Amino acid sequence: LVHAMAHSLGGLCDLAHGDCNALLLEKVVAFNYAEAGSKYDQLAPCLELALENCSEAERAALIVERISTLRQDLGITQRLRSMGVGADDIRRLAGFANQDPCVATNPRGVDPEMIAAIYQAIY
Repeated sequence: LVHAMAHSLGGLCDLAHGDCNALLLEKVVAFNYAEAGSKYDQLAPCLELALENCSEAERAALIVERISTLRQDLGITQRLRSMGVGADDIRRLAGFANQDPCVATNPRGVDPEMIAAIYQAIY
């Protein structure tokens, strides 16, 4: 889903794919965690996180928070609005992302409204 959404941002708004991926990653991890938490949990040692004795919600929050911190440490702090994305672009972006082939491998089913909500969270 991260790549599908980044493809749409790059294609419609001419934004750098890597920056888009970085902005989207934590939101998509939070969105997908309930379906793929065990896979995300495998990243804990690389993220220097101890997840033992944590609930699923706590594990998800710790991982998402660490990804957010890493992104901010890299200086990737912009919002979509500051990158030239208009509020009226979000629905189109969501529609394009929903049709992207990368969505097929996302662990959680999505629809344009769900995708639009993720874009809106970083708008």
